[in-house]
Amino acid sequence: MRLIFILVVLTTSILFLFGLFSERTTAAIGEVTEDTNLPEDTQKEAIIDSFLSKSEIEINDNKDVKDQSPLSPEPRSLLREERVKPMHEESSPAFRVMGWYFKAGYSLQPKYEYWLVAGKPYVLRTKIAKNSASFIDTEYHWYQYKGNDYWEQLKHEHSKEITFEADHEETRYYQATAQVWPSIFNPLLYSRMTKVNFLPKPVEAKGLKLTSDSDYIYVDKELNYQSIFLEATPDPINATGEILYSVKNSQKSLATIDPHTGELFPNKNGQEGDIEVTATLTNEKPDNADKHYKNKITATKVIHVTHLLTGDTQVYQHTPANYQINGNFNEKDFKIDWYRIETSGRTSSIPNNSTNKYSIPSTEIDNDDNIEIFAKISERNYKPPVDEQGNPILGSDGKPIPQKIVETNHIRLNVVSSSPNIRSSYYIENSNTKERGEKLARVKVGDKLRHDITFADSSTGDAKSFAGQRGELIVFLSQNEKIDKTGVINFNYDKIIKTKINNRPAVKVSGLIVPPLNGGTFTISTEIINKSEKEFIYKPKYSINTKKTKNYETKINTTYADFSEDKISFKPVKKIPFGEHLKLSQVLLSPIINKDTPPYFVEIKDDRRIKDPRRITVRTEGNFYRETYSNKKIFAHMFLKLLKRKDVKESEEWEESGINLNENYTVINSDYNETIESIPWTKFKGHRLFIEDLNYNPGNYKTHLIWDFNNAP
Repeated sequence: MRLIFILVVLTTSILFLFGLFSERTTAAIGEVTEDTNLPEDTQKEAIIDSFLSKSEIEINDNKDVKDQSPLSPEPRSLLREERVKPMHEESSPAFRVMGWYFKAGYSLQPKYEYWLVAGKPYVLRTKIAKNSASFIDTEYHWYQYKGNDYWEQLKHEHSKEITFEADHEETRYYQATAQVWPSIFNPLLYSRMTKVNFLPKPVEAKGLKLTSDSDYIYVDKELNYQSIFLEATPDPINATGEILYSVKNSQKSLATIDPHTGELFPNKNGQEGDIEVTATLTNEKPDNADKHYKNKITATKVIHVTHLLTGDTQVYQHTPANYQINGNFNEKDFKIDWYRIETSGRTSSIPNNSTNKYSIPSTEIDNDDNIEIFAKISERNYKPPVDEQGNPILGSDGKPIPQKIVETNHIRLNVVSSSPNIRSSYYIENSNTKERGEKLARVKVGDKLRHDITFADSSTGDAKSFAGQRGELIVFLSQNEKIDKTGVINFNYDKIIKTKINNRPAVKVSGLIVPPLNGGTFTISTEIINKSEKEFIYKPKYSINTKKTKNYETKINTTYADFSEDKISFKPVKKIPFGEHLKLSQVLLSPIINKDTPPYFVEIKDDRRIKDPRRITVRTEGNFYRETYSNKKIFAHMFLKLLKRKDVKESEEWEESGINLNENYTVINSDYNETIESIPWTKFKGHRLFIEDLNYNPGNYKTHLIWDFNNAP
């Protein structure tokens, strides 16, 4: 039970902004009926107990819920339903640390369940990842479940793949073993048990989702050129179409992919870039195919082919040099130490940085030219791997496997003295108010803005090589704006694109050449269509690949727009119902709060630019009354109280006396520059209707809460 008490206060404050004293009221209503057949005392107590138990408030927060259920039931539960036990529990996965295996295991497992069409051959594939001590081939065996807890070894099946088919509808179970040699270091490995359903007819896929082990694949020898796996999941999960994986021919210099397993291998040529992997499911047309049937369903995912460490190799003096370790190396699980090798050859650690990013804020030729940057990565809280029995797994030296510390690739930095000198300015103009500058205030819906960005190339000396180079300008806009048009004055460029970046409207200009002398100006005209953002700071970016450095970024001043309305609005709840009750005895009644009750006692939106202190008080109009047909008010001995909790904070025990609300009670005393928040029902649990005696007639009784908003002293 959390109460209405403060909410009404906030509704009254809007008019007060104009220097007026205002009052707003909220009705508190209840109905009392008289039972002429008065019950016995025991019956009275039972009725009161029943009422009090029903008066407890339950608030259900039913927010929008998105369906996030899996595409099919959890696979292991399906296996339990069939009551088929694996021949042996599947072995623990291979133990890998940043590209190096220290314990063999399955890197590619059979799926928990397959859905296939009877009458066609299929291939079930696995793959073993070997540790560094494994230098001989692996021996495989396949087993099929025959019933009654009996698993039969399949003859002539000694490879990592098995081909099978069924000529009718049935369900089979398979499991494989693999012996990595030498066996002294490698126990027998058991694959996951898989359930294979052969269906009489194909099941059409409507969708496809593509996921991967990682978003990165590394071209570093230090990481053993480790591959990753991508896996496509159809919707529905029991779709029977074949799935194949591919990459574009133009990207095969970066990485290659196994079309059947989705294993992606980096090439060893050191090339970096982004590669787009496509999974394609080919449907077999079912008899009941509708007009939405598609023969092929595809899904794509971008994988970054990169070094473990990437960053600047050449920068202009007094500009930053930035470095990043690619991948999910968070501070919680990994320890990262950064180093630099000076021109003298001395290696020094970089203190106070354990994140995956490092930056030299302003480079100097004397300090930073020709240095090398690298990092070392290790696992925090490392524990040597153990087998299924909990025994330490031993390496080739017969000792528990030690922690491996990976050293990233090194990046050499060249600092160039002569940097480009690009002058720039950025102003916004409100066409409706004629206000212009780096800051705009009181921007309203319907206003039209014009953004003017001017560049001029004033480079001298060696930096003149910058002239004529094409760059990219990106201007991010507020979500309140709709782009009307763009304009160019004295600029050469390739194309202008109106787009969205991170769900934010933006304009991208590619191939932009900055002219010398007076330069050129790029303009964007927008219209304010909403106020989803109260304010916005505009931070455009212009970057260029010069002959000496990549992504040289020109400094552009920021601008600012204020979209707030400079007012405060209050919306108190209209009614506070106390329900219908029998005339029995003195009683304290709680208000009725249910799923239809507004979320706030008083909903407040405080958009004042200058937030003066405010005092908000509440009082009742008087005792409860009912109105006759002649509009005459008949008062009863029932009034509102605010009970206080007993000593313990959040205690549900209340002091009986409470505060009578016949006089102003201060609800909020705000400070200067404090935003007044909406008041939830949960803020005042002690709000009660007190029925003092029974000397009144049955009927509907009500009173009002009066909220006052004043400047605080």
